[in-house]
This record gives sequence, structure tokens and C-alpha cells, in this order.
Amino acid sequence: MKISLKEIIEGQKTLLDLDVDIRLDDEAYLGDEISIVSPINFLGKIISQSEKIFIVGKYSCDIEFICHRCVKHFTKKIEGNIEEELVLNDSEESKTEDFYSINNYMIDLGEIVRSELTLSLPIKVICDDKCRGLCPVCGVDLNTEECTCEQDKIDPRLAKLKELLQND
Repeated sequence: MKISLKEIIEGQKTLLDLDVDIRLDDEAYLGDEISIVSPINFLGKIISQSEKIFIVGKYSCDIEFICHRCVKHFTKKIEGNIEEELVLNDSEESKTEDFYSINNYMIDLGEIVRSELTLSLPIKVICDDKCRGLCPVCGVDLNTEECTCEQDKIDPRLAKLKELLQND
């Protein structure tokens, strides 16, 4: 979603209010496919202050993940803040990756939100803090049923310690 900043850059305005819904395609994230279920709502503003331009706001959306413990699909609301400086494409700062560039008086709000959203996603996502996951032996979902597998697997490096404790 492209936003024109011509009035701000030329000094006609110092503030541009934004309340937009952004549709993004599904993303591949750390080897998993995540599905953005709802449009990303961005509520914020673009501010010109002291010859600098900033974008400030909040975004929120619902994303469908796959639980890393039980491998079930679930939806989670993701929210985050954006507080970034925008720089003109031909400026010296635009040569670094620390800023979002303004090209021909335009910014790509979708790209800014996508980047910030990706940075805010957790590395491992679980459906619930109480998720017990899958049995490592038989693969049964421990959230819905019990298994009768032998769970007394011990790290071979600690086996001697277990023998020592059993002798007491």
C-alpha cells in the first residue's frame, strides 16, 4: 500500500493521520508457512518534525500458526508498535538499512508493516502454555489422550548419576 508524502516533504503539512487495513500474502517464516487471517490494521501517523519524518503507530492482525509442540493449527492475535524514521531515497542515510526510504514522495506502508511484523513474531509458537505436545515414542497428542509408552528415557551422559541415586 503506497502512501504519498508529498505534502509533508514540501512543508504543506506536518502531520498525516493513518487508519488503514493492509492485506498481505501468506509468509514463509523460519521454515513454516504462516497465514495472515485478517487484514493488518495500522493506526498511526506520519509526522514531520525538525526536518525529519517519522512514522509512529500500532498494528494488529490475526495469524494462523502451527503449534511447535502438538502440530495443530491455531490463530493468535499479533500486535506491535512502529516508531521509525523515514528518509529520502537520495539522502546519505538511505544507504544504510536502518531507515525506510521515501521514493518519489511515496512510501510502501505494506512493506514497513511486513518488516516490523516479521521482526515481532516469536521464534517458537505454542497454542497454549499448557500444551503437552506429542509423545516422542508413539506420536499421540498428549493434550487429548494418554499413552502407555515408556517415558523413562534418560540422557546417556546422566545414566551413571541415575544409577548412583538408585543405589541409595
